[in-house]
Amino acid sequence: MQQKIFYTIREIAETGLMSEYALRRMVRNGDIPCIYSGNRCLINYNMLLELINSRDSRIYESNRGDR
Repeated sequence: MQQKIFYTIREIAETGLMSEYALRRMVRNGDIPCIYSGNRCLINYNMLLELINSRDSRIYESNRGDR
């Protein structure tokens, strides 16, 4: 059985990764790339995880300062 690549906002929110509201806001702001199929917004789950991890590492590095 193949694992899905694209998930709806609701499906991602059900994983507990982010809230539906936060995902919709990020899509609206253009922070998350997505594909629309009719009125459904489909997000590449692996790409979303990479985006979150890269932002986390940048935040961590900026908070470290010159310690």
